[in-house]
Amino acid sequence: MPKEKIQFASTLPAAEAAQYLESLAKGLREKTMLVESGDSSVAMQVPDEVKVDLEVSTDAEKGKTDIELSLSWRQRREEELAPPPGLTIVPGATAEAAVFGE
Repeated sequence: MPKEKIQFASTLPAAEAAQYLESLAKGLREKTMLVESGDSSVAMQVPDEVKVDLEVSTDAEKGKTDIELSLSWRQRREEELAPPPGLTIVPGATAEAAVFGE
């Protein structure tokens, strides 16, 4: 599988940042998600266990706070990724990301 990467950085309202986090949380709960930015997209399956790294720092002199969140996991081997029978519908996904079981 080729390496895929999307990077995103922006200053935006806190409510919009919360919406990104809520969408990420929903994808983790559903164990599948598609991340799109411009003409790039990355579809992923989330396993039962995910490594979480969280770092919070604050600098009162500069009036700055940083929160860094990193989630990572190992993908299962191809033979373990066989889709279950039935139909999977991914809201907002591109046609390439939709998986239809037999």
